[in-house]
Amino acid sequence: MFHQREGSAGALGGVGGDCGGHGVAGLLAGAGFGQLVGRLILLVQDSAPRDQLGVATTAVRFFQTLGNALGTAVFGSVLARLYAAHGPGGDITALARLTGAGRADGIRAFVDATQVVFWGGAGLMALAALLALRLPKAGDTKSAAAPPRETEPVAA
Repeated sequence: MFHQREGSAGALGGVGGDCGGHGVAGLLAGAGFGQLVGRLILLVQDSAPRDQLGVATTAVRFFQTLGNALGTAVFGSVLARLYAAHGPGGDITALARLTGAGRADGIRAFVDATQVVFWGGAGLMALAALLALRLPKAGDTKSAAAPPRETEPVAA
């Protein structure tokens, strides 16, 4: 993954420029994952007892937020470690102070580390999509013998 690109002049100071396809793929994956989360919330709300709907919905959002924070920490750590291992020295913040060939090497190392993080996230997204396909459809969570829900409003 960490290699020198020859003859490619991108927008990052003359260093490889194949980022456009990643942006489109990221947009599509994000839009698709957003739809999967909505479906999960509907399934949880359909399965939860009436007096626990707020708790069930909030629990889904809580774990979504917790997963976002954990994913950011893990992927950020991977990015920083890969850059430190293959970069020109120093951490990512030192990249702004580099000039010349050191800057080009630093940008190349950062782009390569970003690609590793992107493909790791894409693999995780594919796994989430496969798991989401195994979720029951809305309305399939109740058995046919279950009594219908009450129509009275819930006391606040």
